Amino acid sequence: AAYWLQMQSQLRFELQQWEAALDSAALARVITDRLAQAGSSHFALAHAMLEALDPIVRLAAYQMRVSGAQHATPAAIAVQWYDSNMKGAEDRVSATIPEYADISAALDKLSAPTGESVAFANELHWRGGTVSFASQELAAQVDRAQGLLKAASGDNSDSLDEMVAAYRKVGKTARRCHAESAVAAQKSQTAALDALLSAYAAVQLYSVCVLSAIDVTQLFNEAQSIAHTCGATTNSADALLGWLAGPCAGSPLSDDKNAPRQPGLAQVVVCYDKIRQRLTALQRSVTEMEAKLLPAVRREIRTQQIADEAVAAEAYYTCLRNYYSALLHASPACAQYVDSLALLDIVVTENVPHATALTAQLAKRDLPPSEATDTEPWLRNLAPSPDKIAQASEAAETALPVVRGLCVGASENTKAWVHSPASRLSLVANTLAKSASVPQRVPHLVDFTADFAVVPIKP
Repeated sequence: AAYWLQMQSQLRFELQQWEAALDSAALARVITDRLAQAGSSHFALAHAMLEALDPIVRLAAYQMRVSGAQHATPAAIAVQWYDSNMKGAEDRVSATIPEYADISAALDKLSAPTGESVAFANELHWRGGTVSFASQELAAQVDRAQGLLKAASGDNSDSLDEMVAAYRKVGKTARRCHAESAVAAQKSQTAALDALLSAYAAVQLYSVCVLSAIDVTQLFNEAQSIAHTCGATTNSADALLGWLAGPCAGSPLSDDKNAPRQPGLAQVVVCYDKIRQRLTALQRSVTEMEAKLLPAVRREIRTQQIADEAVAAEAYYTCLRNYYSALLHASPACAQYVDSLALLDIVVTENVPHATALTAQLAKRDLPPSEATDTEPWLRNLAPSPDKIAQASEAAETALPVVRGLCVGASENTKAWVHSPASRLSLVANTLAKSASVPQRVPHLVDFTADFAVVPIKP
């Protein structure tokens, strides 16, 4: 009907039948917006006609002396003309549009877009909110990906790979739909198009968050498995001392060159570094996607809280990274006890309090209980709990006296702060180290403040 009305409007316009041309063009324009809102499969075709319809609406409205037409958009002119001059004038309009009664009845069944809230046929339920969009293809992909997520098993790598591929496909399709809607928006600015652009950006963000949660979970499980294999999972001081004095601490479990080499604590540290990098990338993605969302959508899915959760998770994994790095430095393979003690002190005095404060802030803004389901890996795998942070703090506090006891052979100028960690100096990489005889790490003697500025001096 919209295409036929477009052809009629062009014909009436060429014949300079301004009222009939405006009737056909305005009705076609209104149908386009209603179909877009309803998520019709003809949405792209309907918006492709706007380039031909909008000039006819503007010029015919000018010829008909429509009030306010000079400063209004074609969409607003079409709605104004349809509401004021076509509704209730079936006899007049039917003279040029014989099917007007049937078209008008079908049009009334579609809800008109109002304000900022525009609803489409397909929906994504996420973080207690609902995001609606028009693409049936994207809706089918989201349903399949969520089904795989519910049925996913941590021990089945095939199902995990299939789930990751499904969510990547969701993100790719959402980007394509967003690009197509952006092209249509360049031709015509409507509430439906603005809502679609925001909705597809939200689906992209959903895909990114789920993929991030899967990556973090895999890396965390790998790190815990390696730490357990190395035997570095005990919180007992005596057991920890025995482990650090053992031949296998932080190194491969076999001295046989022909035996398969097991990853040591260095690989655990690498895993946690990768987790932190993934969370930093997620924070950037949230910032970029948030700029594409309408305020109503931001409130629905609480995008700012997503970023805060990523920051809190990164602080928690920094605790674990520094703890295992300290164990690696204290292992017989490295025997860098001073560096290990400095790292443990950082965990206890800086990392743990920071992670605890961020988690406490999140606790004040808890998500609804209905979101803590199997379909919400974000809450399961990324949000740190106070219990987990307390466990990391307990492990570091247990290791502190053990490593301090290993520093008996330290030089006299380091013993003072070894036994009083609060007086320690920050250790940084020594850029001048060229050989094994030169220290690889040196105290960081100068810390510039944020307002520090170099003062120029005349020669």
